[in-house]
Amino acid sequence: LVHSVQHNLDAAVVDVTVWIQREDGKFYNDLALVTEESNNELSVTLTSASNVKVSVEAIKDIVDPNA
Repeated sequence: LVHSVQHNLDAAVVDVTVWIQREDGKFYNDLALVTEESNNELSVTLTSASNVKVSVEAIKDIVDPNA
């Protein structure tokens, strides 16, 4: 089962956190296969059908203002 996430952050590097709902109805920060499809989209692959919550944060280069 694959969830497609369109985040539109236009970032080459993102930090992704995946929360997966288990049978008890609670969401757990769990491992899932996350694949970067483009700078604006990723996919989350699970082994069985589950609801997910996905947090995506852009990681930008630190620029030295004195350079």
